[in-house]
This record gives sequence, structure tokens and C-alpha cells, in this order.
Amino acid sequence: MFDVVRRCYRLAARHGRGKLFGVMGFIFANGLAQVAGVTSVFPFFALAADPDRIERSDFGQWVVARTPLMERSSMLMWAGAISIVMLLFANGISLLSDVVRTRYAHALGHSLRTQLMGALCNRPYGYFLQRNSGHLLQKITGDVHHFVNNVCLPLLEAISRIVTVLLLLLTIFLIQPGVALSAGLLFGGFYVIVFLVLRRRSQALGQALKTANRDMIAGAQQLITGIKPIIVHGKAGYFRGRFARSSAAQARLLPRVPLYGNTPRYLVEPIVFGSLVGIVLWFAAHGRDLADILPNLSVLALAAYRMLPSIQIFYGQITQVIAMGYTAREVEVELENTQKVHSSAIEEDRRLPIRFEKVITLDNVSFSYPGATRPVLDRFTLHIPKGSSVGIVGTTGSGKSTLVDIILGLHSPQKGRLMIDDREITASDLSAWRKLIGYVPQDIFLLDASIEENIAFGVPVADVDREAMIEAARAARILEFIETGLPHRWKTEVGERGVRLSGGQRQRIGLARALYHKPEVLILDEATSALDSETEKQVMSAIECLKGEITLIIIAHRLSTLENCTAVYPLG
Repeated sequence: MFDVVRRCYRLAARHGRGKLFGVMGFIFANGLAQVAGVTSVFPFFALAADPDRIERSDFGQWVVARTPLMERSSMLMWAGAISIVMLLFANGISLLSDVVRTRYAHALGHSLRTQLMGALCNRPYGYFLQRNSGHLLQKITGDVHHFVNNVCLPLLEAISRIVTVLLLLLTIFLIQPGVALSAGLLFGGFYVIVFLVLRRRSQALGQALKTANRDMIAGAQQLITGIKPIIVHGKAGYFRGRFARSSAAQARLLPRVPLYGNTPRYLVEPIVFGSLVGIVLWFAAHGRDLADILPNLSVLALAAYRMLPSIQIFYGQITQVIAMGYTAREVEVELENTQKVHSSAIEEDRRLPIRFEKVITLDNVSFSYPGATRPVLDRFTLHIPKGSSVGIVGTTGSGKSTLVDIILGLHSPQKGRLMIDDREITASDLSAWRKLIGYVPQDIFLLDASIEENIAFGVPVADVDREAMIEAARAARILEFIETGLPHRWKTEVGERGVRLSGGQRQRIGLARALYHKPEVLILDEATSALDSETEKQVMSAIECLKGEITLIIIAHRLSTLENCTAVYPLG
């Protein structure tokens, strides 16, 4: 529990300690308001039980001396009205505290989601090769959602309740010290025992929920992204079954969270009522007049009425926090390197821009993937002069795509160097180097958006350079198709993953995207391998027109694709 609280504090500190302390201030103010509301009923019941009591008390004489003379009935009416106003005020502060806590928790969730996304954007490419995309999606959306709703909000609620309970116990102690100590020991001990009995089950429940949630998101993501081959091969039942098993596990586990949290409530209510009855009987047995103890008893009853739900909610929220505490660990672990990544990004921005004037050099580069028995590239050297068109050919698994990833800076050479002219490219140079590169992969990723959004890619529509976009489309030989063949021209929606376009059209959109920012180097990573021969000729014809203007690096597994390159290097 303390581990979860520490993690929550560290996560909240990322959003700002001042905001957290402000919320805590509201929580304490709410506790004071509840005490004021409870104690405000004392004068009313004191007057109702014994109208002459006000004249026998120092406080009553102080009030009478400073208020206009009034009859007992008027005084009772004013005392009742003040009690009602104070209770309304206390409830209003409680509502405001709820709003403040809720807004803070969801603002914290927004902050954590954006920090996670920012951290992921700055992770090395190899990180994503080792992680399941469904699990990453679960961390960004699912884990943060569960952290906010099942850890942060319940924890703030629990803190609010325990502050209220402690202040009310202090109030009772001032009225009846023995009753306060007995109540604290009785109810505190009862909940501690129940908590210790169910703690391990709550922790096991949290781990099981973590697995079920992760597998359910991953299963849904795999089914949706792979729907075409799944339908063609008739495997929908298998993937639906995997998803259903994870969903069923979640459905079985979630009801246990409130079950563990609400169990004590059904035992503690009779204990509280029995305790009040015992207090009355004890006073009666010792000869105390019931009219004399009525004001104190009314305060005790109202305090118990306020405390009982607070204690139960506190226990239930703590149980939920323990069950779902894994989300705090998951989010914090994913964010642990965020500060370092952010510092690296700042360092990148301060580096001088890359100037490419002579040659790209891969100098004795070696690279192997984790767990591989032999390196993909072993002391590989390549020189690519500026303005040349270089072809790299090889069979599947020969290292073509790995070579491209090293040039793009997605992988760092384990031995050797990537150099631009006489400057070695380091991690802090990657952002500046990539600004000079246009990249066209085999599978073009298209947004479910318009043609212009897909060509400008990542540029707000209002900021799109239309002249650059038209020029890029013209160079990619797709301008005429956009202008005359599409119903809404540049505003035409392409559908998810570009399903409304042909393969050749998607590739040329990808080529136009690569050319939009006027790169100095254009890399085509088997960009035409999935096309038929006629469409490939059309795309390569568009690329041929770029020779001499920019440096071309063309990866292919067919020599015919590279027949017009100035140099061809085989791999494998």
C-alpha cells in the first residue's frame, strides 16, 4: 500500500506539486466544514432538551449578551436555522471538494497520457520491435484510465474520508474522550483485521486483472488489424475466442473488487447502532438524565452518521487501490526514462544542422539483432556520393532493410560508423539528419483522412504549403489523378489504411509525401515490390525524373528495378 502511495506521489509530482497540495488543502477544508456542520446541531438540541441550559453555560451567556433579547422559541428557531445553514455549507464544501479532486485526477491522467506518448515518440526504433503494440496501447490508454479511476480518485477519496474521520473523532474526544478512544480502537481494529485478511487476495486480484486487461486489448488489436487474412483463412472464430476468454476473465474478476471493499459494511452497521444503544444504557445506569445527555448524544449520532460511510468508503477505496495498484507501477515504469529522453531531445535541438555536400559513408558497420546467431551486417562499407542513384539488391533476410534502418538512424551500428561528409552521426544528430531524408517503405501507412493530410502528413491543414504539395504530387506523377479522378480532389478521404486507393496510387501518395519537404536524400525500401510490373514501371518512371536532383537509395530484390541506377551493391 505504501509502495503504491509513493508511486502515486511521484506520478502526481510530474503534474505539479503545487496542484497536489492545493487539492490536499481542499480536502482538509472539507474535513473542517464537516466538523462545523456536525457540531452546529449541539446548540439546537441543547435548547430543545433544556431551555434553561443556555443560562447555565458560559458560552450561552456570551451569546445572549451579544444578541438581541428574544423568547426561547425564537432562540430555538434561530439555532435550528443556523444548524441547517451550516449543514448545507458543509455539504456544499464537500461537493466542491469532490469536483476539485475529480478535475485534478483527470487532468493528471491527461498529463500522464501525453507524457507517455511523448516518451514513446522518443524511444529508439528497436524498442518497438521488442514490444507488442497492443500492450503499448494498453499502457497509454487502459493503464492510465484505470490508474485515474481506480487508484488516483479512490486514493484522494480515501484521504478525504480519513481526514474527516480523524477530525470528527477529535470532536467526539472533546465531548466524550472515553467514547472517542473506544470507537477509534473498536472500528479501527475491526477494519485493520479485515484488511489484513483480504490484502493478499486483493493483490492477487490486481495481477490477474492486469493480465486479463492486457490480453483483451492485444486480442482486439490483432483481430482488427489482421481482419483481411483472418476472414480469408476463416480464422475469425479462433481470434474471437481468444478475445472472449480474456473478456470473460475480466468480467469474473472485476466484481470481486467491490465485494472485497464492501464486505465489512454489513457487519459494522449493527456494531455502530449497538454502540450507541450501549452508551445510552451506560449513562442511564449511572443515573444521568437523558435530557442532559441528549445534546451530546445527538452530536455523537450525527458524527457516527458522517463517520460510518466515511470509514467504509475509506476501506473500500484502499482495497480498490491495492487491487489496481499495478497500474501505478506500469505507468511509472514506462515513464522512468522520460526525463532522460526529454533532456536528449533538448540536446538535439541545440546541435548544429547537418550539411550534406559530398558523400554518405557506412564505415565497417556491423549489426545483429538480440538472440541472433550471426550478424545481419558484418563490417559492411558503402559510399553514396551526393546526387547519385544507388541500388541495393539482395534476397529476403540479406540485411537490406536493416541497412536502410541504420541510414535512417532507426538502428545504431554496433560497430563502425555512419558518416555524412566528415561528420559522424550520433544520437544527438538524428533529428537534424532525418530532416534531410524522404522515405518510401513497401507498405505505405495512410491516415484515415484526406489526400492533402496524407501528403503533408503531420502538418495541420491550415499550415499546409499548397505549392509544395502540388509540386510533390506532380513529381510523384499523381497530380492529374487527384485533380481529375477524385470526387473531392485534395479533400477526398482515402479510408482506413488507404483502402479506397489502388496499390500504385498508395505508393505514389507515399512518394509525394516523401517529396513534400524537399529532401536531399530519397530512400525507397522495396517500395515497388508489391506492385504489378506495369504499375511498378509507372512508379519507377516518376522516380527516374528525380535523378540528379536528389540522392536516391533504392532497395529491391529484383535487379530489373535497379537497371537505371548509377551503382548497384549486392547483399547476402
